[in-house]
Amino acid sequence: MSDANASTIGDSAESSRIRPFAHRAVRRRMSDDAQLRTDVLARLISDPMIRAGSIQVAADEGQVTLTGYVTDCLQKEAARRVVLSLKGVDTVFDRLFVAVLCPIAV
Repeated sequence: MSDANASTIGDSAESSRIRPFAHRAVRRRMSDDAQLRTDVLARLISDPMIRAGSIQVAADEGQVTLTGYVTDCLQKEAARRVVLSLKGVDTVFDRLFVAVLCPIAV
């Protein structure tokens, strides 16, 4: 076996030892994101100022995106404020719309 082949074999053995740790890091990040999303949803639901039924939450490495709609600007601001107060949240992307609810005349 030549030296070139030996180094290639050694490199592949080294990379196979590194890969499981990389997968663990990805799994841990996905788990952390799922937990953060759950925490955000729980906090939004528990806040009496926010009607969270129409808010969707996505989390990715401390960045939380809120989408959907709320009924007024106070709810929109309260949702952003609540999410920013949570541990693990670095940034909030507010994609919430204020839906104007008008009574329908019959």
